[in-house]
Amino acid sequence: MDEETIKKEANEKEVINKETINKENNQKTHHNSVTKHNTQNKKSNWKINFTLVLLSLFFSLLFLELILAQFYPQSILKYQHVIKPTEYHPVLGWFNKKKFSEESVICNKVYKVKTNNLGFRDDEEYTSEKDPTKKRIVILGDSFMFGEGLDNKEIYTTQLRNILGNKYEIWNLGVPAYGTDQEALLLHELFNEAGKNNWPDVVIVGFFQNDLANIHSLYAGNETERGFKPRVVIRNGTLGIVNCCPVPKIETTPVIFHSFFERFHTYIFFRDKYNIILSKIHPRQKKNYLQEYHESENTMLVGYNFQEDMDLLVGITDELRKMAKEHNFKLVFLNIPHNFQVDKKAFQDYLSQFSDVNESFFKADRLNRIMNALANSRKDITYIDLLPIFEKEGNIPGEKSNIFYPCTRDMHWNALRAKRAAEETTKVLKEKGII
Repeated sequence: MDEETIKKEANEKEVINKETINKENNQKTHHNSVTKHNTQNKKSNWKINFTLVLLSLFFSLLFLELILAQFYPQSILKYQHVIKPTEYHPVLGWFNKKKFSEESVICNKVYKVKTNNLGFRDDEEYTSEKDPTKKRIVILGDSFMFGEGLDNKEIYTTQLRNILGNKYEIWNLGVPAYGTDQEALLLHELFNEAGKNNWPDVVIVGFFQNDLANIHSLYAGNETERGFKPRVVIRNGTLGIVNCCPVPKIETTPVIFHSFFERFHTYIFFRDKYNIILSKIHPRQKKNYLQEYHESENTMLVGYNFQEDMDLLVGITDELRKMAKEHNFKLVFLNIPHNFQVDKKAFQDYLSQFSDVNESFFKADRLNRIMNALANSRKDITYIDLLPIFEKEGNIPGEKSNIFYPCTRDMHWNALRAKRAAEETTKVLKEKGII
């Protein structure tokens, strides 16, 4: 084979090799391209599928939420934080904010709290100067008189104004978590500044069982919720004040009473079903009542000794009597029942969570009898006990609760009972010739 033929064959092989290599490269390129395209498609499909799953889940939950809300509503809670209508006060510990306006919720009922220019729970604006054509009635008290759970038009003082008419000026000095000691200090502080001609004609002091606990405490409930308060003490037979003045000031924090998810019917529905199943699998252990502190119910315990608290209450009552005599106003005590005194089933349900107490450990009307004896021993006090009226009347038609709100252990009265209390107050005040 000649040299030229050899070169020609070599060139042909080289061309064939190049073509083969190019073909292989083209095939690899095509394969890589297809693989890349398939990978991109898979990623794209995964995203689409995931999005479709999320959308399906969302619309399914939305549909279930609408169905439950329409046909099987749950007890949802709209607001995550307890509202705080009070602020620090150097003498009283805390007092209502002026021009406060905010919504809250109780037992699935939304209500609005609004205060006026002086910090009173009222839509009406007032000046400290007394209108000579009207009688001034001042209401002292805690969250009952303030109107926890009620709109301004539903609260006790508004109901009282509606009954008495425009010949009377009703001042609502109710402040959440106040004790009788702070109420007496508030009356003294406010009207000493207002001047001797502006004192009220009638002062009604609303009294609830936990007022005894609040009197001897340096704070109400949790000190980080509202802050510290002045404390009344007896020294050498006379009243004195400690932790004042000024009252120590600390940073307070809002109380979170439920999570974000508890605003939805679907969450509440499945949560309650889960808790029912869990309680059957693992029954909850009963608590020990006597190892805990119970602000309101302890005063009902047969063995509870609140002599020191009563001594303080008697001393504060006598200070109020002195003010009444000096400034010529009528003093009225309004005793508000505990819901366990009226709703026996609620009391039994409450006690069922404890292993060491039963109904025989409690005497529900104990404090009522003591308060009645206190008032009867001081003839210049008009005493109104709402317990007999509420016990006698029982359930109000159309109400789920006979006196209070029907959820958890909230003990505040509803609008109909606030109205009934105002009606009974008016009746007694007229019988006594006070109004």
